[in-house]
Amino acid sequence: MEPFVNRERSFIRRLQSIEIKIFIESLNIPRSEPVILLGDFNMDYIKYPSEILTLMKYNNLELPNFKGSQIFSSDASNYLVGKDGVAEDNSCNQQYLRNLTG
Repeated sequence: MEPFVNRERSFIRRLQSIEIKIFIESLNIPRSEPVILLGDFNMDYIKYPSEILTLMKYNNLELPNFKGSQIFSSDASNYLVGKDGVAEDNSCNQQYLRNLTG
């Protein structure tokens, strides 16, 4: 079961998802041309996958195929991993370090 998601933050991210959709549609890009969105959007796919799935649903997006066992997009030099206040028990950082060291 997914951990508790801060409802206010989640609601704001949903509004931002709609803003992204409106912005992309305003560019009048032909449907045959791909649009690539990059970044983590301040969303944690490992701990709160429903937020990413909501963004994908609102914007008709697909995630790229993941290759290998690395589930994080940063390395050990990133001091901010797990320190964003979302995982107050520091479990995100602990999981990141376990994954990194194998």
